Amino acid sequence: VLLFFSFPDSNLSTSVPNLEDVYDDIEPNPKTSTNIFKSMLEKEKNKKMAKEEKLFREKFQYMKKIAVINTATVTHSASTMKKGKLDLQIAQGETLDVIDITDNNQIICRNSEGKYGYVSVEHLTFLDG
Repeated sequence: VLLFFSFPDSNLSTSVPNLEDVYDDIEPNPKTSTNIFKSMLEKEKNKKMAKEEKLFREKFQYMKKIAVINTATVTHSASTMKKGKLDLQIAQGETLDVIDITDNNQIICRNSEGKYGYVSVEHLTFLDG
């Protein structure tokens, strides 16, 4: 059994969009897309930095306010030296934030990934004051 339906033209034209009204030449705003992506990356970076700070405070029993007191560049990496479990892995040319200085010629630094650790002063050239 076949059934046929008849629709008046006036009802059909209001219920089906006219293909001439489709605007497929409009591009999404790339700035908006980029800003959303940057915002997502920034949130992830902040989350990672907070996690690294928490680990640092636990490992070092560090209760002081974390503030950058100087900036230093790694003059040569310490790949041949024996590393302690609290030493920061460094690479030549890397820029580090100096957080604190110990009595044992060790400097607490933070790298660009937010990781903290001791760095011997012999491996650093200080950029400020």
